[in-house]
Formats: sequence, structure tokens, C-alpha cells
Amino acid sequence: MRLLIALIILLPFFAEAQLIDDFSDGDFSANPSWTGDTGLFQVNTSNQLQLNDIAAGQAQIRTPYSPANLDNTEWIFYIRQSFSPSGNNNSRVYLTSDQADLSASLNGYFLQFGEAGSNDAIELFYQNGTSSTSVARGTEVLLVPFW
Repeated sequence: MRLLIALIILLPFFAEAQLIDDFSDGDFSANPSWTGDTGLFQVNTSNQLQLNDIAAGQAQIRTPYSPANLDNTEWIFYIRQSFSPSGNNNSRVYLTSDQADLSASLNGYFLQFGEAGSNDAIELFYQNGTSSTSVARGTEVLLVPFW
């Protein structure tokens, strides 16, 4: 299952506006409002956003944020994959996108967690239309589960 999660959680150091959602209210329908495949996600008892779908396919949620620029922007999030990632079974976190529909042609950047083979690493991609180019890659086997 290719999992597209738009967890655009931004914490700018020196910005006029901020977007913070730690899901401590147990809800993602307000403050801020997340849209997309909302029926496939839940906030669990640990106040973490969690995919709640057993079917193969794609799922995404997103919330808009339009800073004047991305200077001094920081994204902080927690991700846990309790499966062995592959080329078709991985997670993406879009950091920026010029389109709300993340499965469509877009221009933006995303982090991908998991890939084909056992050399899993966190990788930053630039997407232009439907083509993606690797920009930076973390240490391999960084995604090994600790449980």
C-alpha cells in the first residue's frame, strides 16, 4: 500500500504565522482542519495521527499552509511504520506542494520512508509534474524498527 500522508506540520522559528497540530485535542477536523481521505485516518489514544485502513491503495490527508517563504521553517513529526517497506508499500510526507491533491501532477518536495529492497532510508525528493528526483538521502537501514 502506498501511503501518502500530508503531514504538513510546520513550526517556523521566525515567521509571522505558524501551523502546529500535535493532535492533543484528539481531532483533526478543526484547529486546523485536515481534508482528504479523512475516513481512513484516526487520532489514537496516544494523540497520534494513524492510518486506519486495511485495504491496499493510497490514502492522504492535508492541511493548507501558505507562508511567505520557507526560510527558517522547521517540520517536526513522528512516524512509525509497523511493516516492511517496499517500492509500493511506503510512506510519504509532503513538505510543500502547489496542488492540494497529492496524487495528481504537482510541484513540491516530499520525504519518502521505505523503498524496494532492504536498504531503506529516509529520502528527500523533488516532484515536478509526475516525475520525482532524489535530492538527498539519509543513512541506509535508518528505518529498522526498534520494537
